[in-house]
Amino acid sequence: MTDFSQREIGLAAQLGNGLKMGRPAGGSRHRSLPACPALRSMQPLGLEATPALRRRPLLRLLFLVLLLLLPRPITRAQTTPGTPSSRTPPATPSSPSLRERVRALMRDFPLVDGHNDMPVVLRQFYHNRLQDVNLRNFSHGQTSLDRLRAGLVGAQFWSAYVPCQTQERDALRLTLEQIDLIRRMCASYSELELVTSVKALNNTRKLACLIGVEGGHSLDSSLSILRTFYVLGVRYLTLTHTCNTPWAESSAKGIHSFYNNVSGLTSFGEKKNGGIVMVTLSVGVLQCNLLANVSTVADHFDYIRAVIGSKFIGIGGDYDGVGRFPQGLEDVSTYPVLIEELLSRGWSEEELQGVLRENLLRVFGQVEQVREASKGQSPLEDEFPDEQLGSSCRSVLSHLHQTQYLAPDQKLTETSAHWTPKWSSKQSLSESPPSMAPGLTVIAACLVLILWF
Repeated sequence: MTDFSQREIGLAAQLGNGLKMGRPAGGSRHRSLPACPALRSMQPLGLEATPALRRRPLLRLLFLVLLLLLPRPITRAQTTPGTPSSRTPPATPSSPSLRERVRALMRDFPLVDGHNDMPVVLRQFYHNRLQDVNLRNFSHGQTSLDRLRAGLVGAQFWSAYVPCQTQERDALRLTLEQIDLIRRMCASYSELELVTSVKALNNTRKLACLIGVEGGHSLDSSLSILRTFYVLGVRYLTLTHTCNTPWAESSAKGIHSFYNNVSGLTSFGEKKNGGIVMVTLSVGVLQCNLLANVSTVADHFDYIRAVIGSKFIGIGGDYDGVGRFPQGLEDVSTYPVLIEELLSRGWSEEELQGVLRENLLRVFGQVEQVREASKGQSPLEDEFPDEQLGSSCRSVLSHLHQTQYLAPDQKLTETSAHWTPKWSSKQSLSESPPSMAPGLTVIAACLVLILWF
């Protein structure tokens, strides 16, 4: 009984007063009962029990029991620390106002994503046959044109990737086929436009397509091939993938700890090369287990910003290139979720403008400036010594000068190591080199003996 609040006692009194339990006409036939000391001690000051309640202690007790069974409101004092009150919904970073800020920001500064492997999916499952797929509502993977639009992506670097095991074999041919696929894809859809410069990227009202080659093994250690890639529209090349080349070493062994490698990160930044760190969303790179979520990715952004600053960070999602992505970032339509998380952590809109596109475009523009400044220079024609390449699938053309000594009816044929003259079948035996005559004579004699016997 002592647990009831004054509010409840007062409510009981008011309920009793509202009941029509007046005395019968002619006065009361019941004598007054003494007041209940316990009830009087709980009665709030200035509030007295009605005569009806004083005459019926059992009814009064019944009202108190009913009040006890009523759901009692949770007051601030009763709320468990750390648990939101049932009356006040918890504040979350997904509030409509915050989400709308993100969408407004990304409409003005649409994302330039540095890496997408949808061309690999098209090769692996559709043999690069664009007529067999509709990329607008493409559902095989994490990318489609509709989802890119929903993710407020303004420009996409498509990866011309071939596996490392093609190195020193057919990597160049396969890479050229992937470049051709990307160019055909961008020409096949009215909402896409292939661009090769910062100016064209900023001026287009379509989803800008750019080409990147993933891995130096696609070059076959040739600067001539690199220049040819540029003519075809390639605007970046990663030096390595997961394999070394004769001229660069892959860092795949430290892949899980890359973002925690302070010395590696500090190679970037304003005081170093001024480049940009493109943060991947691959779970396998972010951490060694599969429990990553949006917060995990944001932690990496926070860490890199603390080491080199926000001006040197971009996004290279790597969608369709790996199997798993963080919870909440399952495909290209979810980029606004990541930006919303960063905004809720205190990143300014100016910083996020850089992360979305301005940082990458700054570096892209600096590369174009170097190109313009180098126009008067002759291109490098260096070649790797054959002994450093370690490949048996290469031809040595040092004997090509033999052509000046060939007769008009002779032609060259290629062998695995050098070029030698091939004699025409129209030549007579007497015109053949002297070294071949004895052998042909022996063969003819053997045939005669076989037929004779």
